[in-house]
Amino acid sequence: MARLSKTGKNARLGDGVLTVGKSNVNARSGFMSTDKSWLNFKLRLCEHEGIKVTSKGTQKSGYGGTKTIYKFTSRVNERLTEVYNASIDEVISDLDKVDLFIWFIDDGSWHKTSNTIHLYCNMFDDREVSLLSDQIEELYKVRPTKRIDRKKDGRQFNYLYFPRDLVRLFHPEAKEFIEANHLESMYYKVGGKYYEDKPPREQLSDDTVRTIRRLYKGKRGDIKFIVKRLEISRDKVKGVTSGQTYKSVF
Repeated sequence: MARLSKTGKNARLGDGVLTVGKSNVNARSGFMSTDKSWLNFKLRLCEHEGIKVTSKGTQKSGYGGTKTIYKFTSRVNERLTEVYNASIDEVISDLDKVDLFIWFIDDGSWHKTSNTIHLYCNMFDDREVSLLSDQIEELYKVRPTKRIDRKKDGRQFNYLYFPRDLVRLFHPEAKEFIEANHLESMYYKVGGKYYEDKPPREQLSDDTVRTIRRLYKGKRGDIKFIVKRLEISRDKVKGVTSGQTYKSVF
């Protein structure tokens, strides 16, 4: 069971900050967003945890955009200090599903063409990404895959790819979280308000896709052999072997 403050965990991992002033013993949190309803959710989260908010305001975008940025800062709080002082390993091991939903809305993305999910964890090194993968696997019994975002200037950042088997479990719960908290503007994070994932029987698992590729040698009769061995339709096998489907599976 999670014991650390959800406000503190999100401030440390998502779109927020945890700070301790020179004259303070305890930490305070700060959040900002261009989406007012999302920021209001974080305000309610603070209130639920007994963390008082001292200042609310707006500012112009620092990137020259026209959107208004909404922001607020909390008062110092012992629960926030606990997260501030915790190791990143402790924070990761304390994540529950709700923590993941909040973090995903901050730093995740939905890919329409493949119906898969990325969770960006740019601040994590390889060891920390492995710990995060362990925690997600503990929660969903399916492990995400570490990938690298390579920038043109040579910089590299880690992120997690959620395979289809994991998306099928994570997606309906994340969507239910968005609906329960009346976050209408966040449905795009899960493919839209009316997107429904296809039943498992209509999709091939990532392992099955890899098996098809391994068995296919480009020889006459390979497709027939695979169809019979794996009991999969010819069209699905041909889609995989031709590279027209499951392009996101490596």
